Amino acid sequence: MVKIGLIGNIQSLQPYVSLVKKEQGVEIIGKASHGTYDQSGNMIISVPEYAKQSLIESADAVIIEKANMVPFNLIRDAIKRYTHLFIQDVSDLTPDQCQDLVKLIHEAGTIVQVGNPFMEIPAINWIHQNFQEPAYISISDRKTVLPPRKELLLPVLLFAQTIFHSTPQKIRITGIHHKDSNVAFINIRLDYPNFSALNYDVLSSSKEKESYISAALPGIFMESSTKGKINVNHEHCELGTLPPSGLTTFISNIRSGILTQGTGLHTLHPVLVSYEETVRRLSQYVPWYS
Repeated sequence: MVKIGLIGNIQSLQPYVSLVKKEQGVEIIGKASHGTYDQSGNMIISVPEYAKQSLIESADAVIIEKANMVPFNLIRDAIKRYTHLFIQDVSDLTPDQCQDLVKLIHEAGTIVQVGNPFMEIPAINWIHQNFQEPAYISISDRKTVLPPRKELLLPVLLFAQTIFHSTPQKIRITGIHHKDSNVAFINIRLDYPNFSALNYDVLSSSKEKESYISAALPGIFMESSTKGKINVNHEHCELGTLPPSGLTTFISNIRSGILTQGTGLHTLHPVLVSYEETVRRLSQYVPWYS
């Protein structure tokens, strides 16, 4: 039986609880919670409350909502003692911290995965499964407001690293904004070897969140609507099995004893480095976005 611990906001962790409950041979032994929860939330997670260190010492694996909810030294200790970790939000890790953890993982053999939200989008998963180069991928997001820089950039950079297996050779950024308007537009283009590119643009002030995804691969053109329907070469494509969640792959990796699927810290590290360069260019070309 794999003993799972939870660290995070109770309401945010409830989807993970539902997924864990579907897995055989896995049980949630406790939580170190943040925030409050209503009666229904309490029923979903009716397990003992632990101090974070005690939970890490008692569990075989721990699901952490945000890296900054756990002191860095505790994350290091967990890896050293072979407590597997799934960290959904890693935006507070620095490149140096990440590199330090990668070395520890290599020595200890502990499984550490991070959330890669774009990879759970059906159209993105289709691109990943059918990827060929040269490739041109375009993602257009419509949001009510622009999120903070890391919330906007890290997911798309992590997806790009997962797909292209390299950092971008060139980063180009354009932004349009007027101080008396709520409308703001940012375009980011990442150029890769083999004539491949990722184009990502986001427009704020939309009435609701929408996303449009398309990809041109050798002999293939895929486009996806915000409702998730996919056309390949202008014909409807059935998606079949939906992509597994990061947590599902995490549990599978624990059972096999090795990280064979999902996103590890070795993938995250170059992303954190690329993020710093992207922010530098944002400050230069889109100074109004902080």
